[in-house]
Amino acid sequence: MGGFFQKTGDLLTEGSKSLDTNSFIWYLAARAAVKSSNYQGAYKDSITDEIAPIASQGLATYLGVAAITNMNVLNSFVEAYRNTVVKEFNDLEESERTTLLNNFDGSTVYSKDLLNYFAGHNVLPQYLNMVFIEGAPGTGKSKGVFTSVINMVNKIDPDFLKDAMYVHATEDSAKEANTATGLNGIYKSREDFLKYISSEWKDTKHNIKTETDSAGEKRTGRFLYDDSYEFKDGRIVNKWKLNHYGDDVPKVIFIDEVTHYNQQELSMIEQFARENGIVVLTAGDMDQDTQVAYAKLEGRIADVTMHRNNFIRSPKLGVSLRTLNK
Repeated sequence: MGGFFQKTGDLLTEGSKSLDTNSFIWYLAARAAVKSSNYQGAYKDSITDEIAPIASQGLATYLGVAAITNMNVLNSFVEAYRNTVVKEFNDLEESERTTLLNNFDGSTVYSKDLLNYFAGHNVLPQYLNMVFIEGAPGTGKSKGVFTSVINMVNKIDPDFLKDAMYVHATEDSAKEANTATGLNGIYKSREDFLKYISSEWKDTKHNIKTETDSAGEKRTGRFLYDDSYEFKDGRIVNKWKLNHYGDDVPKVIFIDEVTHYNQQELSMIEQFARENGIVVLTAGDMDQDTQVAYAKLEGRIADVTMHRNNFIRSPKLGVSLRTLNK
């Protein structure tokens, strides 16, 4: 049924020998965005006793540098990827399509296997201008990869990170990570950051309820606010009004613990980033705590928890460095 539709539980460990199709696309995109010689030059210049990404962090670091220095190339790969997946899906027999899906009612489809929404003929990575670095606890997502990316980009051109922002769960943790990674930029808590993007933002923790959909399925939990989103072209699309700051915005934003965001919030971040020419680097672990939220899509209740396949991403880091990478 095609490599694009395989499950993507890839994990970089000591025994890793290959990448899944999805990860390989982003590897090619990163190599196209940044010449190997330029990357290697910055890499060699940035190595110190405290900063030296190990092999499993290499792809993530390359992708982060590529995103900050040449995001347009990565975005073009997203468009090509979308078109390819749509064509491959449409070329399948009806029975094969149905096999790929958990639910299929002819109008709205939600598939956990594909980790995407299908609406009509669309299946696509969700976010432009945004990269996801995934890793288990202690694998060096922030203090390893983010620190190396920041150091290397500063070697290439420090203007890329002028007035950059670091976002973490709380203001204290954001301040600590902002200093520890060497970014030394603006820092905000998750809540303050989302309010910075839109004054209309409200946390779904205040919208817990029980809903029943057109198929009789009942769900209890966090729900997206009805006025916050629309379902368009197979995507959850933010409807809340964005704040405007003119040129006074960071050009790069680092978001740690991004799995605490839902798809409407990520759509809002993407809109803000695209409108202002901002590159967003995120980190987290899909297999740890995530924000589980629901929304009604054309009468059906869907889980709008984010998924790794929604992003330009690197393979999940699986080599623990907690004792070495403090």
